[in-house]
Amino acid sequence: MKKLILIFIMLVALFIFFYGCEKTAKPALDKSLSYTKLSESDILNNYDEDVKRSLRKLIATGKCLTCTFVGVTLSGKNLKGVTLTSSNLAAANLASSNLEEADLYLTDLSETNLNQANLEMANLSRADLSEANLNQANLEGANLSRADLSKANLYKANLYLTNLEKANLYQANLSEAKLSGTDLIRANLYKANLTRATLMRANLEGAHLGGTSLSVANLYKANLEEANLSGADLSGAYLEGADLRGAYLSGANLSKAHLEEVNLHGAFLSRVNMREADLSGADLSEAHLKNILNLDSAIICKTIFPWGEENAGCEKK
Repeated sequence: MKKLILIFIMLVALFIFFYGCEKTAKPALDKSLSYTKLSESDILNNYDEDVKRSLRKLIATGKCLTCTFVGVTLSGKNLKGVTLTSSNLAAANLASSNLEEADLYLTDLSETNLNQANLEMANLSRADLSEANLNQANLEGANLSRADLSKANLYKANLYLTNLEKANLYQANLSEAKLSGTDLIRANLYKANLTRATLMRANLEGAHLGGTSLSVANLYKANLEEANLSGADLSGAYLEGADLRGAYLSGANLSKAHLEEVNLHGAFLSRVNMREADLSGADLSEAHLKNILNLDSAIICKTIFPWGEENAGCEKK
């Protein structure tokens, strides 16, 4: 009987190992932060009259449309659900503040300090977050469609299930950021830093990733159909089961990348470095392979090429 129980436990453990990890893992969030209520004491004497008026209106109503808050310090404040549509918060200090479910549509947050801020489910569509500090910020489920995040710092930020469709992330720092399940359709990630970022099942269809660093990033089952990855660094990246149909990868570095079961049908792979990449079960039918580099050192097993299936490296598996 004990043997049967042991066998059952082992089978359950194996099932969790092989199938449980396929789900998009939701990141754990820091629940230790506490917030204080916005009050008259937050209206400093050195603020100009427009800023003072805006703060009083916000305190009284929880809303302030097209208001000015330039340079204010509201760190650690509870601003949950506030409406600040089209307002100006440029260079403000909102570090560790709670902006959960806030309406920040078309708001100017350029160069704003949002370090460790909570922006879960906030509306930041078309907002200006250029050069903002969003280090370790929580943006889970937020709407950032068409937002400007150029040169923003999103190091270790939580962007789980966030909408970043057509957002501008030019030269943004997204290293070690959590982007699983995120919508990045047609987003501009040109020269962005996504080193060690997690993008499991993210939708990057038609995204511009030229010159982007995705070294050791996790792109398990991500959608990169027709994405532009020209000159991107994907060395050591995990791309198992990813969709790269029709993607542009000219000059990209895929050395030691995990490309098992990847769909590269019709992809452009000119001058791509495939040194020691694992192409087991990959589909490269109708792919453009002119001047591809180091393909002879890649693991080829049940790999479909334009000329048929190859199995030369199956013994390496």
